[in-house]
Amino acid sequence: MPNKLLTMMERWAKESEDLIHHNGKPGKTRRAFHSLKKRVLSAERIKEVNAHTLRHTCASWLVGLGVSVAKVAEYISTTEEVVRKHYAHFSPGFYQDVVDAWKLRPHAEKKVAEAAEKRMVRAARRKF
Repeated sequence: MPNKLLTMMERWAKESEDLIHHNGKPGKTRRAFHSLKKRVLSAERIKEVNAHTLRHTCASWLVGLGVSVAKVAEYISTTEEVVRKHYAHFSPGFYQDVVDAWKLRPHAEKKVAEAAEKRMVRAARRKF
């Protein structure tokens, strides 16, 4: 949860015991989350999805959309190190240097082969 939102919620909690209101009636966060899951998810998925799942999805999507590691870390209230460790691979172009290296490999092999062939030709000429 972003620190700003947490601060606001703490202030709201001082003003009222109920943070969530639906149709003008107070509600509980836990109950609201479970009600939402029941309305949106299948019975199988309800068992699999929890608050951590949503946090993980949020971080993955934000990094995948190119949001900076620092902003994602602040938004989900964690450290940049955690975001880098668990979510950086979702970043656009994260593996680009690896892809580029593999693209270069066939050319490198060709150059090595050409150089070896030239050495062999020179060595063969010296024998004659």
